[in-house]
Amino acid sequence: MKNNISVILLCTLPDTGIKSLGSKSLIPIHKKPIIQHQIDTINSICNNHEIIVSLSFDANRVHKNIKNLYQNIKIVKNIQSDNINFGGALVDAMRYAKYDNVLVINYGCMYTSNIIKQLLNNNPHNDNIVGVSSSKHLDNINISCYIEDNHITNIFFNLSNIKYCDMFYLNKSTKELILNKFSIGNSINKFTFEIINSIIESGSRFKAIFLPDKDYTFVSNPKTLNRCKRILDNATTSTKS
Repeated sequence: MKNNISVILLCTLPDTGIKSLGSKSLIPIHKKPIIQHQIDTINSICNNHEIIVSLSFDANRVHKNIKNLYQNIKIVKNIQSDNINFGGALVDAMRYAKYDNVLVINYGCMYTSNIIKQLLNNNPHNDNIVGVSSSKHLDNINISCYIEDNHITNIFFNLSNIKYCDMFYLNKSTKELILNKFSIGNSINKFTFEIINSIIESGSRFKAIFLPDKDYTFVSNPKTLNRCKRILDNATTSTKS
């Protein structure tokens, strides 16, 4: 497993369908909040890493839930604006990343350790990577990709049947580009895919990695919670076997 990695969890805007539940980070799956599943999975396979949790909506409750559980996390609160979008939160959190390589994860992503391994391993050229999927089960994701020669060319709403999974890996040069080119002010309303599109326009490339259906889903409404449970059950079964 790649060492010296900064992992950023973006926990900002709520989803309309489950806003009444508070931050989806705190929705319990198998009696443990989603964010704890996410952090525990990362910690189970990564070494010499840090996790930066970027908070906005329901920030104080999420902070209280995790602050005493983990030693290797940094909390970034954007409580001055409940409307900071994921792109703005990414740019803000990037300033706190001490390592050259960065893995970025939206807080709606539920994944097994296999997904983290796919995004971090077997990358001899240290490419930028975006996780994508063509799963029919991800009809709740309406952001998709154009891909040419296994590289992303554009990401936007309803472009294709290849879904943008909002999990991506950034190498050193791309991290530096974000720090130099973007500010919170010009990114506060942007989605992460808009940041990626701008980076592609600057000449950088992002390799597309298809995430296995059994190892990934995206939480955005009550219907997706049952699929979350199946992802975790699959992870448990795989570990035992």
